[in-house]
Amino acid sequence: MQLHIVAPIGYVHSVEGTHYGYSDTELGVKYRFVQETDSSPQIGCFPLIELPTGNQNDQLGNGSLQVYLPVWIQKSWGKLTSYGGGGMWINPGAGHKNSFFTGWELQYDFSDVITLGNEFYYQTAQTQDSESNSGFNLGGYINLTEQHHILFSVGHTLSGDGAYTGYIAYQLTM
Repeated sequence: MQLHIVAPIGYVHSVEGTHYGYSDTELGVKYRFVQETDSSPQIGCFPLIELPTGNQNDQLGNGSLQVYLPVWIQKSWGKLTSYGGGGMWINPGAGHKNSFFTGWELQYDFSDVITLGNEFYYQTAQTQDSESNSGFNLGGYINLTEQHHILFSVGHTLSGDGAYTGYIAYQLTM
């Protein structure tokens, strides 16, 4: 089991202006219920709760508590790992819709220090006024030590509202 918390600082640049500040807080629990073997993948669930801590008016938050209920599978072959899955976002609130999200990633451990990969994803519309979208991200992580990591990603949508995405993050493994 893995406990997960994301305390993000967000940045949004859109036609409404540029905003930055604390975004919605993410809490999750990852639980693997099928162990990986030489011939079969591992399977697990990773439910998340998004707490509405970001400013919705500045596009830094959703404005409502959200819940994600996914199932994921993963298989590794030496330094190559592939994983993905999908699930339902429960997204209450005025103008919001429940949505389905799925994604798949392929990553390679170039060394004990650096791992790089790419991800493709698809999500149905999250609000009454939005549309489904798909896209890709390229990213990875740098292991500074066994406990300290730098994560990074850049991407772009392939369908739906055109958007560039990116992040850099610090991860503490305990």
